[in-house]
Amino acid sequence: MKYTRLSHSRQLLLNILWFPLNAIIAALLAIVIPTQLLLFVPSSQVGSVMQATILSGLVVAGSIISLLLPPLIGALSDRTPGRLGRRRPYLLIGGLLLAGSTPLLVNAETLVLFFTGLALLHVGVNIVNPAYQSLVPDLVPKEQRGAASGYVGGLTILGSMASLGLAAWLLGGVSLHMFHANLVRRNAGIYYMVTVTLMTIGILITVLTAHEVPYSRHDSHPTPEATERKRTIDSLVWRLVHHWVEPWHERNFTIVFLARMAIMLGMTMFMTYVEYYFASVQHITNFVATTAIITLLALGGGVVSGILAGVLSDRIKRRAPVVSVATLFMSLTALVL
Repeated sequence: MKYTRLSHSRQLLLNILWFPLNAIIAALLAIVIPTQLLLFVPSSQVGSVMQATILSGLVVAGSIISLLLPPLIGALSDRTPGRLGRRRPYLLIGGLLLAGSTPLLVNAETLVLFFTGLALLHVGVNIVNPAYQSLVPDLVPKEQRGAASGYVGGLTILGSMASLGLAAWLLGGVSLHMFHANLVRRNAGIYYMVTVTLMTIGILITVLTAHEVPYSRHDSHPTPEATERKRTIDSLVWRLVHHWVEPWHERNFTIVFLARMAIMLGMTMFMTYVEYYFASVQHITNFVATTAIITLLALGGGVVSGILAGVLSDRIKRRAPVVSVATLFMSLTALVL
C-alpha cells in the first residue's frame, strides 16, 4: 500500500476521535457508574457490600466484552470489502449502538434498563475502538507515526481531563450528607448525552475525512499455499482461537502480556473502588469531588512521568528497567493506601 504524507491538519482530523473516546470512558468507572448505583441500590452507607458487589459484576461483564470483542472486530475489519473501506463501517455500527444506549441510560428507572444501556454503550465502544486503532496505522506513513503517537497521547489526555472535569462539575455536589436522586439522575443523563454527542461528531468527522483504500481480495495475489491455508482456517471459531493462541508462542509477548495484566489488575481495582474508598474508609464528605480531583492529579502526574520515561527509555535504549521502576513506585503507592 502506498502511503501519502499527511499535513498537520490531516493528522489532527485523523486522530480527533481519540478525544471523545476518552471523554466517554475516563470518568465512567471512577465516578459516574458508582454514583448512579446509589440510585438503584440504596443503603445507609455509600460503598455498601451490595453496591460494591454489583459494581464488581458490571466490571467483570464489561471485561469479558473487552476481552472477546476487539480481536473479533479487528479480524473482521481486516477483510471487510466495500466502498467505505475496511474500518469505517465498524465506526458507524459502533456509533449507532452508542446512540441507542443513550435513551436507556438517561431514562433508566431500574437496574435492568441501566445494565442494558451500559451493555450497548460498552459494546459500541469496543467496536469503535479496535477499528479506529487499526485505521491510524493504515493511513499514516511510517516516518510520521511518531508524530501520530503525539496526537494520540495529547488528545487522549485532553479527552480524559474533559471527562473527569465534566463528571466533577455535574456530580460533585453529591456528598455523604447530601444526596438528591433527581440531581444524580438528571446530571448523569447530561454526562451521557454530552459524551455520546461528542462521539457522534468525532465518528462523522473521521468517516467523512479519512480516505481509506477499499479492501480487495485480489490485492494480495495469494500463492497456492496461502490459498490452501485460507481454506483450512475458514471457520470463524477456528480463526478466533488461532488469533488468540498464536502470539503465546513468543516468549516476549507472554512476559509483556502477564506483566501488563498484573498492572491493569491493580489499576482497575483502584479505579473501580476509589470513590467508595473515599466515602466509606476515609469518610470524606465530598467523596465524588475528591475522586475527580485525585484522578485529575494522577492524570497530570502521568503526563509528566510519561514524557520523562519516554525520553529516558530512548536514551538507555531499553524499556524494561523503566517499566520495572515505574511499577515499583505504583506498588509502594498502593501499600500506602
